[in-house]
Amino acid sequence: MNTTVITQEDGLEKIKEHSAKIGEPSWVLDQRLSAARAMPSYGEPVFKYGIDIFLPVDEFDFSTIVPTNSLQDRFCVEKEGYTLLDFWSAFERYPGLMREHLPFPIEDKFLALHGALWNKGTLLYLKKGSNVLLPIYYDSFVEYTNQFDTLLVVAEEGASAVIVNKVAGGSPNPVFRSGVVRIVAKEGAQLTFVGLQQLSGGTVNFSNHSCQIGKDASVVFVDALIGSNYSKSDTSHHLLGEGARTHHIGIFLGDGKQRFNISSAAFHHKPFTTSEIYGKGALYGKAKSLYRGLVRIEKNAENSNGYQKEETLLLGDNTEASAIPNLEIHNNNVRCSHGASTTHVDQEKLFYLASRGIAEKDALSLLVNGFFTSIISKIGVEEISSELQQIMEEKIAHAT
Repeated sequence: MNTTVITQEDGLEKIKEHSAKIGEPSWVLDQRLSAARAMPSYGEPVFKYGIDIFLPVDEFDFSTIVPTNSLQDRFCVEKEGYTLLDFWSAFERYPGLMREHLPFPIEDKFLALHGALWNKGTLLYLKKGSNVLLPIYYDSFVEYTNQFDTLLVVAEEGASAVIVNKVAGGSPNPVFRSGVVRIVAKEGAQLTFVGLQQLSGGTVNFSNHSCQIGKDASVVFVDALIGSNYSKSDTSHHLLGEGARTHHIGIFLGDGKQRFNISSAAFHHKPFTTSEIYGKGALYGKAKSLYRGLVRIEKNAENSNGYQKEETLLLGDNTEASAIPNLEIHNNNVRCSHGASTTHVDQEKLFYLASRGIAEKDALSLLVNGFFTSIISKIGVEEISSELQQIMEEKIAHAT
């Protein structure tokens, strides 16, 4: 991944110029420069896993990623219980909160790249004790290449909400998009977050999601991957307080030559915490997927429960899928289990539907839609579940 132009003095100067142009606080610029300078210390991204799993990104020239002069429009939406606003407005209105939660944990080269170059930022702030009854919709539209967008959600004590983040746009030509979501659920907060990625077929998409879940708080996190050419999506859940709970729902649907590189992990840092990780996907054509799951229970996290299950349905002779579940348990007084399966369409069910006069393509669509019904229902919000089901039905009907 050739991004040396960013770490050279020329690139660092462009970062400084951009920061000055948009009037960022000096500590934000310091974070950008620190991330840029850290990039050479990280190894090159690995797109091969084991003997057979190879998910290259060979259509995109990473040397084209350079600092941009794009400016995000300022906005501020205030509703009962919450405020939604751009980062630059948030720097003025919530300086302490932004300084506390914005720093990017730099774990690899792509996060360092994002930390240096992010050019869109949005804060959703949920007030203490607020109960937002209607879903909060926020759309992330990819307008140009080299887009680095960040969404920070901070839910104060006892707040509750359903958040829907739709990511769309892009181009039929190679486009790079990096998206970061940070969720902070403080004590007793109850959040459902639905991320729906419907990017165009030329997009190379790198997403990183992190949830920090406090005492007696819960997060339902849905990561639905429908679009893009190549999509790498990593999600981590950190259970930081006793009684914290997380429920991860990963969904992917690929056709053509789409590739999905997905990981979801739960880290139990405190006792009496619970994590459930579910993943389901279907592949048509020459699509490929890799799904990695991890439940890690720390030494002091006794009486915790962790569960993970991943299923992939293969709908073509040229599809490939691998699932790698992992458990890391450092306390004996816990319950953990995991499972993974890769299956093909049940031919007996196809034959049965055909015998009832249903065309083979329609019968296959019915079976695939049925395959996803159980995991979509786990979202627990009928309005969102129905919308996602319709989006998937449309893609399934035209998948090749």
